[in-house]
Amino acid sequence: MVVSSCVFADYEIVKGKYGKLAAILNINTAAFAEANPWFGKAQDNIGDTANFWWEFSTEAGLKASVNFFGDTELYGAYSFIYAQTVGHDASGLSFGYDNPGFGYTEKAYAGWRSGTLFPTLGKNAIDISGGRQNYQIGSGFLIYTGATNGGIEGAYWIGPRTAFKETVIGRINSGPTKIEVFHLVFDAAKEFNEAGSTNGVNLEFTLTSKNTFGFTYLHIYNTDNKIIDGLDVFDGRVDITPLPFWPQFTLNAEYAFEQKGSEFQSNGGFAKISYEFKNTRWTPTVSFRFAGLQGDNPDTVRDEGFTPLTYGMSEWGTWFQGEIIGEYVLANSNLFSYLVSLSAKPTKTLGMHLFYYHFNIDQSESLADNVTAHNFADEVDLIADWQVLDSLSLSAVLAMAIPGEAARQYTGGGQTWFHSMLYASWSL
Repeated sequence: MVVSSCVFADYEIVKGKYGKLAAILNINTAAFAEANPWFGKAQDNIGDTANFWWEFSTEAGLKASVNFFGDTELYGAYSFIYAQTVGHDASGLSFGYDNPGFGYTEKAYAGWRSGTLFPTLGKNAIDISGGRQNYQIGSGFLIYTGATNGGIEGAYWIGPRTAFKETVIGRINSGPTKIEVFHLVFDAAKEFNEAGSTNGVNLEFTLTSKNTFGFTYLHIYNTDNKIIDGLDVFDGRVDITPLPFWPQFTLNAEYAFEQKGSEFQSNGGFAKISYEFKNTRWTPTVSFRFAGLQGDNPDTVRDEGFTPLTYGMSEWGTWFQGEIIGEYVLANSNLFSYLVSLSAKPTKTLGMHLFYYHFNIDQSESLADNVTAHNFADEVDLIADWQVLDSLSLSAVLAMAIPGEAARQYTGGGQTWFHSMLYASWSL
């Protein structure tokens, strides 16, 4: 069972020959309790103890479509989100705010689908849209969340705001081939990133339901970060079953090359292998993933620090790596991580996950001047997902992170960090 940090659904109000109207209503809440956050030095690192806090978000709106000749369709949506944090979360972004909360427009977009207007291409092969809307590439390694969460806006972990604040997206989806041309304007996905704009193209080719290849080109501009203003990103990925006679074995991999003339050049990517025991009770899946994200070498003139762009949570561990380290301490840059995971389904509605992470820093001096070690931390996460009803899901997390020498140097703490969370999501 895969659970995203935010669930979207809609409830049909009217449906007929000429179109339909649906309501959007999503409510999410999460409660957190921690011991020894920031390895016992939370006050020194984020200005607060961050032992307990609570988050809440609600999104309400409407989506509609109108049918025209040739099954063509005009569609659109509008929604409003309010989110709040009670207390101060472990990211440190809420420090200085008293129970921060904020509300504003989340979705506001319109689009057109081609229906059967071009029968040789297939139904709805052409789709053109624009406005405030979601957009994701692959597993969200580079492009997933176009908005900020946390700080004065509240609900950092829930992360309910995902829509890019300005988009123009053109899609051609015909048979095994998908072509997307896009313009996106985004806020910082985390405090580590910069807001900006990107134009690009995404290509995907699906041989079978289990064999997909993709390529993306992005150009970053209009950002206050002069290092990456003008950055070009070339990204390739595969999601395949490499051995036809062994369908339980799958491979997911992605590699991104980033360059800006002679000033900036970096590499980042991951490879994940999984094996599903289909004929075994609870159908367990065992996986191993390595992610390598280059850091800046301070001894060179050129900047090599990988830019993580607008990554987000498409499923547990992707792409916030760890419910402690990846959520609150480190971004997807200057990091080598190793993940071993075990997932199982004791029942049709209950999913269990056990994750073990090992984190190493690529360039220690780039993390902080006083850091000389590479071994940052080990983390174990135990996660349960329960689909109580079609409209209601619950998730629970128990996690702990054990500091390595680099974490001790970076945070000044040496205690084991314990984390617990209970999350509920309801939608129409």
